[in-house]
Amino acid sequence: VKNGAILGGGRGEEALGEVGVRLAKLACHLNLAATAILADRDPAAALFHADQALRLDPDNTTALLRRADALARLARFPSARADLQTAAAIFDARRDALALDRTTARLD
Repeated sequence: VKNGAILGGGRGEEALGEVGVRLAKLACHLNLAATAILADRDPAAALFHADQALRLDPDNTTALLRRADALARLARFPSARADLQTAAAIFDARRDALALDRTTARLD
């Protein structure tokens, strides 16, 4: 790919824009957290990357679940449990919002 063509002809961050860069960083940290847990078996690195992902998106359930996994592997069980509870609450809220959207759509 020449001159950033895959990114729309621009260069790196300019082509992606602020939101695109944020999403790319989020995806990288989520993938690095998963790799640290599964391949490297390095829960401290997984915790670092999950924390970085959560700084970018505090309600990211994938990041919360990966951080909970890392915390459990580090025997930090109360913190792991708190992340699981937070993720569950977010899932429930999203499920309720989806159900409301579906009901509203049927009324239209």
